[in-house]
Amino acid sequence: MNKSFGMLLVLMMVACTLVIPHAHAAPKGPGDVDGNGVVDIQDIVLATTSYRSVTGGPNWNPNADLNGDGRVDIFDLTTIIRYYGSHYA
Repeated sequence: MNKSFGMLLVLMMVACTLVIPHAHAAPKGPGDVDGNGVVDIQDIVLATTSYRSVTGGPNWNPNADLNGDGRVDIFDLTTIIRYYGSHYA
Protein backbone atom coordinates (compact mmCIF):
# COMPACT_ATOMS: atom_id res chain seq x y z
CA MET A 1 0.00 0.00 0.00
CA ASN A 2 1.44 3.39 -0.89
CA LYS A 3 1.71 6.15 1.69
CA SER A 4 -0.93 8.41 0.08
CA PHE A 5 -3.54 5.64 0.07
CA GLY A 6 -2.76 4.83 3.70
CA MET A 7 -3.21 8.46 4.72
CA LEU A 8 -6.49 8.66 2.79
CA LEU A 9 -7.76 5.56 4.58
CA VAL A 10 -6.85 7.01 7.98
CA LEU A 11 -8.57 10.31 7.15
CA MET A 12 -11.71 8.46 6.04
CA MET A 13 -11.79 6.51 9.29
CA VAL A 14 -11.36 9.65 11.38
CA ALA A 15 -14.13 11.41 9.44
CA CYS A 16 -16.45 8.45 9.90
CA THR A 17 -15.90 8.40 13.66
CA LEU A 18 -17.47 11.82 13.79
CA VAL A 19 -20.74 10.62 12.23
CA ILE A 20 -21.04 6.94 13.17
CA PRO A 21 -21.97 6.36 16.83
CA HIS A 22 -20.76 3.41 18.88
CA ALA A 23 -23.13 0.54 18.28
CA HIS A 24 -23.68 -2.28 20.71
CA ALA A 25 -26.21 -4.46 18.86
CA ALA A 26 -25.35 -8.15 18.90
CA PRO A 27 -23.04 -9.09 16.00
CA LYS A 28 -24.65 -11.40 13.46
CA GLY A 29 -21.37 -13.02 12.39
CA PRO A 30 -17.57 -12.71 12.43
CA GLY A 31 -16.41 -9.13 11.84
CA ASP A 32 -19.89 -7.58 12.23
CA VAL A 33 -19.10 -5.08 15.01
CA ASP A 34 -22.22 -2.94 14.57
CA GLY A 35 -24.64 -5.87 14.31
CA ASN A 36 -26.23 -4.80 11.02
CA GLY A 37 -25.45 -8.09 9.29
CA VAL A 38 -22.82 -6.67 6.91
CA VAL A 39 -19.07 -6.43 7.46
CA ASP A 40 -18.17 -3.02 6.04
CA ILE A 41 -16.36 0.27 6.68
CA GLN A 42 -18.62 1.01 9.65
CA ASP A 43 -17.26 -2.07 11.41
CA ILE A 44 -13.70 -0.92 10.75
CA VAL A 45 -14.49 2.55 12.07
CA LEU A 46 -16.10 1.20 15.25
CA ALA A 47 -13.17 -1.13 15.90
CA THR A 48 -10.57 1.57 15.28
CA THR A 49 -12.45 3.90 17.63
CA SER A 50 -12.05 1.23 20.32
CA TYR A 51 -8.52 0.24 19.26
CA ARG A 52 -6.17 -0.44 22.20
CA SER A 53 -9.06 -0.34 24.68
CA VAL A 54 -9.58 -2.99 27.34
CA THR A 55 -12.62 -4.33 29.17
CA GLY A 56 -14.23 -1.50 31.13
CA GLY A 57 -12.08 1.23 29.55
CA PRO A 58 -13.53 4.53 28.33
CA ASN A 59 -13.50 3.54 24.63
CA TRP A 60 -14.45 -0.09 25.24
CA ASN A 61 -16.89 -1.64 22.78
CA PRO A 62 -17.37 -5.33 23.59
CA ASN A 63 -18.51 -6.05 20.01
CA ALA A 64 -15.13 -4.86 18.70
CA ASP A 65 -13.33 -7.51 20.79
CA LEU A 66 -13.94 -10.17 18.18
CA ASN A 67 -11.67 -12.82 19.67
CA GLY A 68 -12.86 -12.29 23.25
CA ASP A 69 -9.46 -11.63 24.81
CA GLY A 70 -10.55 -8.50 26.69
CA ARG A 71 -8.87 -5.96 24.40
CA VAL A 72 -9.36 -4.51 20.93
CA ASP A 73 -6.16 -5.03 18.98
CA ILE A 74 -4.73 -5.89 15.58
CA PHE A 75 -6.13 -9.42 15.78
CA ASP A 76 -9.67 -8.02 15.96
CA LEU A 77 -9.03 -5.67 13.04
CA THR A 78 -7.64 -8.48 10.89
CA THR A 79 -10.82 -10.46 11.58
CA ILE A 80 -12.89 -7.61 10.16
CA ILE A 81 -10.64 -7.40 7.12
CA ARG A 82 -10.80 -11.16 6.62
CA TYR A 83 -14.61 -11.12 6.57
CA TYR A 84 -14.99 -7.72 4.88
CA GLY A 85 -17.95 -7.79 2.49
CA SER A 86 -19.66 -10.71 4.25
CA HIS A 87 -23.42 -10.62 4.73
CA TYR A 88 -25.26 -12.39 7.53
CA ALA A 89 -28.99 -13.03 7.85
